[in-house]
Amino acid sequence: MAPFSSQGPTAADGIATTLVKQGEADAVVSAGNTGATMAAALLLLGRIRGIDRPALCGMLPTAKGKPACLLDAGATMDADEHNILQFARMASRFMEKVHAVDRPSVGLINVGEEAEKGGRMQQAAHALLEGAEDLNFYGNIEGRDVVRGITDICVTDGFTGNVLAKGMEGVVDVFVDGIRHDIFGGPLGKVAGLFALPGLGKFRSRMDYDPYVSAPLLGVAGVSVVTHGRARANMPSAKSTATTRPNCPASVGSSGPTPQPRSAAVLSGDASAASAAGSGLRTPGKYGS
Repeated sequence: MAPFSSQGPTAADGIATTLVKQGEADAVVSAGNTGATMAAALLLLGRIRGIDRPALCGMLPTAKGKPACLLDAGATMDADEHNILQFARMASRFMEKVHAVDRPSVGLINVGEEAEKGGRMQQAAHALLEGAEDLNFYGNIEGRDVVRGITDICVTDGFTGNVLAKGMEGVVDVFVDGIRHDIFGGPLGKVAGLFALPGLGKFRSRMDYDPYVSAPLLGVAGVSVVTHGRARANMPSAKSTATTRPNCPASVGSSGPTPQPRSAAVLSGDASAASAAGSGLRTPGKYGS
């Protein structure tokens, strides 16, 4: 593992992605500029055949205790209906191969459940998804259905997905802060907190988005992962070890032999955070975003 400073983001992304291209690293993990990471992946790794635009696969906690895949979480802002169909297919393969979900259900994020809801793109995407026999299409879902875990996969364009994900993060932060200070603040609150601690621990583990802070870029011929700008050093190491998972292909949707575990090239504005993240990427384990 070699950390790269973000002082020169374009050069750093290029160097790290080149290591993946040359087989010297299994993955590139960046906490820097998403656009630079995506550009390096597209130019150096290339796209998987049949994929026009890449997408970020963000995993979100749900009320059902299992994560939901949000695609696209911010890579392709101006996706059309054909891109949405490709996103759904990539996410389905990802959930099957990486998270062992059999026939994952796909929901199209919209302003209503009816097929005629939404703009031209949403209506056209609904028709394409409904006609795709290789997908387990549930139908339209609304924003509230994402955290309810109604479907395993929630597809949308990158603009909508990014706004949704960051909005959810803000709601969780406000909710947790309110519990900590408004309910359990003060002497009596601290005493009550001791009794409520087991339940609070379960709630935190179920709704905590920290383990899913990293999002793989699907659609490129290699493993490129974008981690949150707010990520702490312990976040990526907790769930981003699938870059060396023995039964995980180099890129979802591609074929060929599974590469032997090597290491990951980590990009970060903080060298210590990069080193800490990289230390967790050498051990085979479960991939998570």
